Amino acid sequence: MREHLIDFGQQHVITKDTVQLEIDALVFFRIEDPVLAVLHVCNVPDMIELITQSTLRNLIAELTLDEMFSSRELVNAELLEKTKGDALRWGIVITRVEIQSIIPPNDIHQAMEFQIKEERDRRSAVLQAEGDMEAAIITCKGTAAKVILEAEGEKTASVQLAMGDAESKRIMADAEAQAIQELRQAMSQVGMEGSTASATEYLVAIQYLNSLSMLTRGGQSNVTFIPSQTTDALAGILPTLPHSSKQ
Repeated sequence: MREHLIDFGQQHVITKDTVQLEIDALVFFRIEDPVLAVLHVCNVPDMIELITQSTLRNLIAELTLDEMFSSRELVNAELLEKTKGDALRWGIVITRVEIQSIIPPNDIHQAMEFQIKEERDRRSAVLQAEGDMEAAIITCKGTAAKVILEAEGEKTASVQLAMGDAESKRIMADAEAQAIQELRQAMSQVGMEGSTASATEYLVAIQYLNSLSMLTRGGQSNVTFIPSQTTDALAGILPTLPHSSKQ
């Protein structure tokens, strides 16, 4: 009454798409009612093996080769369900049915290996293409982010330069205004009349002298200074000359 195991070796079966296979299956069973097992059946192991083989052939005949390899667990469950009812009539409980191996013919085996290799290569190519696409997308995003950051940096730098230039001009203007104010106060203290105009003329004269020093710097410039009275005299003479002499 202990649980027994039957390994009925390789069996020849034919699938729905007419492919001949060799299947090795295992059957686990236990005698539950010894009286029925003795009186209702002649040879328990042979009967269990035969009913399992016939049921297995019927199941495989309804499946294609691909379905057979992909649905082994379902075949085991259905085989157990169909053999268990018949075995109970003999006082026997089939506890488990397991397909141990499926061996196709050599040509089918080679075709399956080729198909598996092609499928593996296809998946590898797809993964490689997806990786390249992802890398290209990341590179484009990085380039776009870099351009945006550079534009933002240039914008910020331009704003800072403009603000710095404006601040510099404001400080220079404040300094000049302060200088004029102090010069005006100094001139007022010594009793000079028209101190505002005098202070402005003084600063303009200082700027004029600085400009003249820049013209003669380096010794390469030929500069001729003409008194202002001469230019005033020429301005009075030129309008009276004929058109040709002006040329």
